[in-house]
Amino acid sequence: MSTSPNDQPIAATDPPTTEQSIPQTGPQGRPKKPLRLWPGLIGATLIALGWFIVPPLVPAAAFYGMMAGMLGVLVVTLWWLGFSRTRWYERVGAIVFIIVALFVTYRLVHISIANGAMGFLFYVLIVPVLCLALV
Repeated sequence: MSTSPNDQPIAATDPPTTEQSIPQTGPQGRPKKPLRLWPGLIGATLIALGWFIVPPLVPAAAFYGMMAGMLGVLVVTLWWLGFSRTRWYERVGAIVFIIVALFVTYRLVHISIANGAMGFLFYVLIVPVLCLALV
């Protein structure tokens, strides 16, 4: 008789569960490492604090909140491209999908957003939101 991950005996008549029937190994037979989330969560926290929490609570510190949000965008981008442990085609595919979605959405936004800040307002506003969605 074998044991489950909770160290409870499994009867020989029980059907195999997904955890038992699919080995969690990579292409070379080594165990796959789980997705590393904590750097992305730190970046997402910086974005959320800097863009959505600090400016309404402390209006005088809005500039610093925006800079913390930009630092969070940099952290999330570096995490996704270098430290997330995802496959490369998923990393690059997500970035390409985001870029395509930006160009398609740019054509659909109101003219005041599309032309605001000399045409860059949409990108300034949407990049932190997309980084939050990526995490």
